[in-house]
Amino acid sequence: MAGTVEEALDLLHTNQRVSVLVVDVEPEKTSDGMALAQAARRSDPSIHVIYTCDAPYKLPEREKVSGAPCLRTPYHPHQLVGVIGQISSRHCFDEHQMHAA
Repeated sequence: MAGTVEEALDLLHTNQRVSVLVVDVEPEKTSDGMALAQAARRSDPSIHVIYTCDAPYKLPEREKVSGAPCLRTPYHPHQLVGVIGQISSRHCFDEHQMHAA
């Protein structure tokens, strides 16, 4: 777990595998979190990104990474687990479709 954008970038550049990145963004200061998500996706196109935000409708769509859901804050832990579960099942379904073709 990283507490800052810099810590997250360092973690992403290590040999550790990160499969889901949860980025908390503030509409007034979206650049750091949005840039982190974009950098993570460039570094690993298979990484899943989940945005958390108190006003998701204020996040600029053009700056979000493709396919990244947004969970409104405050949220309960089970809600985050549910979103991760949806991403995981969608990912497994996509892999199954590729192998079936």
